[in-house]
Amino acid sequence: MARIKLEYYSARHDLLTLALAARGPEVSPMTVVAAESRQAQDLDLRSSIHIGNGAWAEKKPVRMMHEANLLNDRITWVHCNTLSDLELKLIADSGGAASVATELELHMGHGHPAVARLLKVGVRPSLSVDTCTNVSGDLFAIMRATLSAARGDSNREIIATGVMPTEVVLSTADVLEFATLQGARANGLGASTGSLMVGKEADIVVINTDAPNLIPLNYASGAVVMGAHAGNVEMVLVGGRFVKRDFRLVDVDLMHLKRRAEALRDSLFERIGAKTGRWFPPLN
Repeated sequence: MARIKLEYYSARHDLLTLALAARGPEVSPMTVVAAESRQAQDLDLRSSIHIGNGAWAEKKPVRMMHEANLLNDRITWVHCNTLSDLELKLIADSGGAASVATELELHMGHGHPAVARLLKVGVRPSLSVDTCTNVSGDLFAIMRATLSAARGDSNREIIATGVMPTEVVLSTADVLEFATLQGARANGLGASTGSLMVGKEADIVVINTDAPNLIPLNYASGAVVMGAHAGNVEMVLVGGRFVKRDFRLVDVDLMHLKRRAEALRDSLFERIGAKTGRWFPPLN
């Protein structure tokens, strides 16, 4: 990590920044957890820890780090599904950030998404995909899954009291904030991006609302969160430079990427003796 930082990330204002994907107490002994924490501090890096992964959280991993004095405000805690309420409060008190991969978590047995529980302790989560080979990398879908999970939790609690829900616990504007500003903050970039403000980088996503799935436009956050998909994105600017324009990626050879991806797939399948060169149906 020290060599990588020196060789590739010495400039403070590069578009790419370095962070440490720490392993955490669920999968590593505390000697490793402590060593990685010291390394992140020594190299002045943010770190992320996947935590609250189903039954693995029974050992109370956040409490273990708290007792070892390893909690700080430069950690992004990913998932958090099966953490105890006390551990979520420890994250909040430490100033740490959280990232929920709602769609992936529901598929892969992480436990119920922690969106509502994080909000109760004052942590506004960011959104993530986690594993693009298992679910899509579409953050529009992640926003909808997150909103559904939080509203479903709230509705269930209200119905249990014998009345019908009449209000929503989370708005589309809230979830849009999770996908933008909270994502920037969880990566230590809240001061430079994540919202449209004077002095921040010109990182802009322009959504065309003339498509059938978005007409008629009633309110912007509702259209983006509840109806939009990647095909509605007309333009994207990063630091004021177009990376997508007129609905097409700029300077990206998609057919070249397709050939590389197919060649890599075939190579991987050949190593396990699978047939290659065509579509592969699932084995189960």
